[in-house]
Amino acid sequence: MGTSYTPEDWSRAAVDLYRVTRPGGWMEIFETDFDLQRMPQNYAIFYSAMADVAKSRGIDMTMPRRLSEILPPTLVEVESDFVSCPIGWQGRLGDMTLTSFDAVMRGMQPMVEPLINVENYDYFVSRIEIEFRSCKTWAKVPYAFGMKPLE
Repeated sequence: MGTSYTPEDWSRAAVDLYRVTRPGGWMEIFETDFDLQRMPQNYAIFYSAMADVAKSRGIDMTMPRRLSEILPPTLVEVESDFVSCPIGWQGRLGDMTLTSFDAVMRGMQPMVEPLINVENYDYFVSRIEIEFRSCKTWAKVPYAFGMKPLE
């Protein structure tokens, strides 16, 4: 959702989630922050293009860092933090995260390729994936949750 939801979309989604959550039930939101830690040089090029596309569509790429702001103020026992996900290293989790990032980069090709100067986009993505491993890149996956009061 972080690459497809405007701030207004996030607000509407939170209202709907709250509406369908039963009293005493929990509401949780999590989303990957694409501003990676130990970001490889080629991914920085991709990320810049991705951010430009998002901005042109009214999407705030920093929203994952502010998930607790999306939660309705009536929730109780609210917590927010992030988990770290290695990309392409550190075993099965890193492999699964790499698969997800590969899907994102390939899915965004029609939008970002015109903004970056590469001869072969597939090769560019494969270089990024190698760099993820060598740089030991990791993503923050912020989350926020809280309980709907019993009323």
